[in-house]
Amino acid sequence: MTPKIVLTVTGIIQVIFAIGIFFGAGGLASDGIPEISEQALWLGSTFVEVMAAMSLGTGIILLLSRDIEISGAKKVLMGAGISFLIVISVMIFHLIKNADMQGGKPPIPLMIVFSVLAVWSLYVAIKEGSSE
Repeated sequence: MTPKIVLTVTGIIQVIFAIGIFFGAGGLASDGIPEISEQALWLGSTFVEVMAAMSLGTGIILLLSRDIEISGAKKVLMGAGISFLIVISVMIFHLIKNADMQGGKPPIPLMIVFSVLAVWSLYVAIKEGSSE
């Protein structure tokens, strides 16, 4: 598996994720809070939209890194893999912290996707002999 393929797939997934959470910000912000105030919904939606913008930026960086030399691409994949591990760690923290609540938990399928992306990115970054 080449770094270019991994950068392309992870970049596309990040862009799709960003678009999805941006347009679903209100629903994500009010998940599990039946009587949320307008001000709290605005604040929560703003945080989700900022997260979407950061994910979009990450996706663009990954996509633009597809054509750099192999050693540089592997460094980008190492950074992406570590970033995905950090995101997964935060998701697990909130899954445990909010275990007794109705909402506020990260979706399990998203945790699986990010885990696969982390392992895949780190594997290709560490693997000897990757070529274009």
